[in-house]
Amino acid sequence: AGGGEPTARDFIRALSDHGALDPTKGWRGMSPCAHAWWLPTRHAQQTTSSLIARLGPGEPSVWATGTSSPCLSVFKPVPFDSTLFPLHPIADHGYEGSRLWWAHERLHRACLRDYDARRAAFIESRDRFQDECLAPDADPRHVWKEHRRLIDEWLPRVLAVEASSRVLPTRWFWKRQSRASAMPV
Repeated sequence: AGGGEPTARDFIRALSDHGALDPTKGWRGMSPCAHAWWLPTRHAQQTTSSLIARLGPGEPSVWATGTSSPCLSVFKPVPFDSTLFPLHPIADHGYEGSRLWWAHERLHRACLRDYDARRAAFIESRDRFQDECLAPDADPRHVWKEHRRLIDEWLPRVLAVEASSRVLPTRWFWKRQSRASAMPV
């Protein structure tokens, strides 16, 4: 921001930051947007969700991703309405493809196989949708459902981009992570 009060978009940029590095590089993740990787120093490190809240007089404004990797996700409005996000039983800790978090996680892991090239396959659409979500009149019920639908649109675009061949430990790590969660590779 130009010295004024920071906006939601400023916080989105900060939470999506990798310190000008490819998120799959480096021995340690030292940025707000963290991605797990095969290196032992990064194995257990991953941003699992991000939230921004504007507090002040009146009703607070809150936006959340509900997913990992804010650099690839969308911050959506979150009203204080318990009917929007009803609690649901969780059968186990495994993959549930119909859930937003897992659908996005599949997109996220596909992007990590060639971050810049695969991210480029959907980032313009994602940015347009992010603008819609930040609009004052954004309907939370609609945008949360729309984000889930868009992931199904973006994933084939991402997978159509041939990934660079990564070193064996990288392929091994994500295969192992996918098996542990029963998530399709």
